[in-house]
Amino acid sequence: TNYSSEVAYSYSGKYISEMISKQTEIYDGQEDIYMDTIIYSVKDGNLVNYIYSDKYDDDISTMEMSSVDNNMNIDLVYGDIAEIGDAATLLCVTGDRFKKLPAKETYKDGKEEYSITYTYGQDKDGYVTKITMIDGGSTNVYEITYE
Repeated sequence: TNYSSEVAYSYSGKYISEMISKQTEIYDGQEDIYMDTIIYSVKDGNLVNYIYSDKYDDDISTMEMSSVDNNMNIDLVYGDIAEIGDAATLLCVTGDRFKKLPAKETYKDGKEEYSITYTYGQDKDGYVTKITMIDGGSTNVYEITYE
């Protein structure tokens, strides 16, 4: 098996506006290419919505921003909160980070719709120390420490 992946980024000002990803896999002489695109809508430095498209369908996500400042290395480039330390965010190829963190993200995939809600814990200086994500019946809690 031979596998390769390419990603191209486009920008509007300092913010990401589009990400195109192409993965190619060659197995037993057969080449399979999979492409997807994310188009971002940004207003006043905040992510408003994004559209994820692949060969199967288009998914639309709408963001409701919280009042919590995005004053650390939290990136929303993949729509939801990307892993801290993700290669693309560390290389700064995704543009400036959005100013506020999300309170709620609503996904629409055809006739289905679901939401993720976010809450934050902050230290005395306003830095995020805890992120709680509630996705249907699942809750994920991320604790952040600074050194």
